[in-house]
Amino acid sequence: MLLKQLINAYALFRQTNTIILFFIFCNFLKKDLSRLS
Repeated sequence: MLLKQLINAYALFRQTNTIILFFIFCNFLKKDLSRLS
C-alpha cells in the first residue's frame, strides 16, 4: 500500500516537473522569437 502511494507521488512529481520544464522551454522560445523579429 505504501509502495503504491510512493509510485503515485513519484508519477505526480514527474508530471508537474514536465509541465514546469515545458513552461520554461516556452519562455526561452518566446525570448528567441522576440529577439529574431
